[in-house]
Amino acid sequence: MLAFITTNECFYLVQPMTKKVPYYTPVGLMKRWTLQNGDKGCQRLPFDDVALSIDRPAPASPKRTSTAISQQPTARPVTDPLKKMVTDIMDLHDYLAAPVPVKPAKVAPAALVQPQAKPPARPPAFDLQDIPSAMRKIGWLKSAELMERWFKGVLNYSPDKTSESKGINQHSVRYPAEFVDTETITWDWLLTYPAVADGLNTLVQPGEIDSTKVNESGVSAYSNAKKSALKLLDAQYRTFTGEIDALAACKGDIWALHDRCQFQLNKMGFLSYLNSDLAGALGDFAIYAAIAYAKVERQDFVPHTVTITHVYAYVKDNYSFSDAPGKASQYLGHWNKNGVIFSPATITVHLATYLRLLGARTELDYPIARSTTDNPYLDGTDAMLTLGDPLKAEDVFYPARNRDFRNWQSKHQQGGNIMVFSDLKLIRLVKPIKFAIPLEG
Repeated sequence: MLAFITTNECFYLVQPMTKKVPYYTPVGLMKRWTLQNGDKGCQRLPFDDVALSIDRPAPASPKRTSTAISQQPTARPVTDPLKKMVTDIMDLHDYLAAPVPVKPAKVAPAALVQPQAKPPARPPAFDLQDIPSAMRKIGWLKSAELMERWFKGVLNYSPDKTSESKGINQHSVRYPAEFVDTETITWDWLLTYPAVADGLNTLVQPGEIDSTKVNESGVSAYSNAKKSALKLLDAQYRTFTGEIDALAACKGDIWALHDRCQFQLNKMGFLSYLNSDLAGALGDFAIYAAIAYAKVERQDFVPHTVTITHVYAYVKDNYSFSDAPGKASQYLGHWNKNGVIFSPATITVHLATYLRLLGARTELDYPIARSTTDNPYLDGTDAMLTLGDPLKAEDVFYPARNRDFRNWQSKHQQGGNIMVFSDLKLIRLVKPIKFAIPLEG
């Protein structure tokens, strides 16, 4: 099978078992992602049975308590001399009745032991649960925090994409409060990324929302805003006048605010902040606008007027590891305990499946190692191994995909998807959204 490698915006066809494999790695003080190819490239490991491990026991879940019972024998209580004598006799009986311990077999002198062949060196083990610590080493602190929380959570997942967008889990109910995060992602952090600042300005620029813009269903922001305002007013709109505090009306519940008051959004794609803490924490996500404050005015014999004066901007995303049905599992980079690198070959094959240039489930997965010298062990030209030193843990990287996390969930019956909300950013509309409501509704 042929693999695509993308370098300098050009595509090259190469055999998957070529000696050197290009990769991207952070370089310099600014940690800019830089392509390493040619002699600086990685080498594919010649093992078909080496892969990312998911065998390490799951971390303790806050919801679980230990039910282990101590197996240490309990001493018989002694209360008086007569009973002590009886107890001593019973203890002696127990001792005499106990089986004689088996003596360990004598070990032959070292000179008589036949030397065994040294087993071939193997790549260092790397477990899926090592990724959060690796994230911290490269400064991906938000990503590490969310992933560790996911590992520790009790089993919580959505059966399909529609349920996932609504936060409905495998029990057909909305995610419990323990799986709703409103503290990790903040606007102070989000706005350190220029792509997010641009995305926010596109949504509310500056202090103005394009109320004529339609969503994927062909409904305008104006129509959605009117519908959201009516939800807030409910049956009282005929008599209510004054200012509506949307968050207070939703009893401070950001999820209720999203359900009742959100009316516009701007989708963000990870290609605009590729290989960053933001991509690791949220991947693709959306910036939403919801009613924050609205003023209701009423006069006799004329329609009410509702003026949306302020909106909340916020981010919402489901932290999960789902994949599109029938598609190759999302590639998350090659990891080891010190960080991550990205293989252009793996990325390009993944993209090619979406362009239908390759089969829908075609994947290019194998561990790779960085090396500054030609190494017959890595080249695969000497299967019996003539190398004296084992591979270095910091130079071997394992591919990770969304499915690895789902397999981990299945194996350990643990791992909880999280509905992530950022904090709310209050924005006053320079051009308020105003509409009329007929007297009879």
